[in-house]
Amino acid sequence: NVFQRLYEMMNPLNVYLVGMMGSGKSSLAKILSTKLNYKCTDIDSLIQSDIGMPIGEYFTRHGETRFREMETAILSSVANNPGQVVATGGGLVLREENWKFLRGGIVVFLNPSMSTIMNRLVKNPTELSSRPLLQKGPDPRRTLEDLMKKRQQYYLQADIHVPIDESQSLHDVADTVAQRIVSHMKVIQQN
Repeated sequence: NVFQRLYEMMNPLNVYLVGMMGSGKSSLAKILSTKLNYKCTDIDSLIQSDIGMPIGEYFTRHGETRFREMETAILSSVANNPGQVVATGGGLVLREENWKFLRGGIVVFLNPSMSTIMNRLVKNPTELSSRPLLQKGPDPRRTLEDLMKKRQQYYLQADIHVPIDESQSLHDVADTVAQRIVSHMKVIQQN
């Protein structure tokens, strides 16, 4: 079984899923963690639990800088507990200090097309409205494209890049991620 082999190879590293909002990080973390017998951790959920309000409301009240500081604090705590698949916030990669925590595990960049992301967000209106950074301009797609331009160089620092096709199921993506991690771990073990 590829997942059992993978678990044995990488134990006790964390797997950090990075990518744009709507790339499937939270959904994939649940599936991948089950397959790997790892704990599933969602940074945004932990933050929301800590602050006791929706992230969008926190952004409005306290600003993005304060949110990013909280995100880093939560990440540092999570990084101290190996054996997790961690869904990160889309902008977590922007802070250089976060990379020292991410580098302690395996970083996987989930990279669906812009159309796939927009389709996912538009299918669920509350999903779209709950994204504070998409509320900054009149055209969410344009805002998303601008965010991607700013973040891409950081996403590309990931150990593994996984392009995602809209026709792929989450289980197919989880299988692809697992196979890529196995290949990555083999290369690391050979060096």
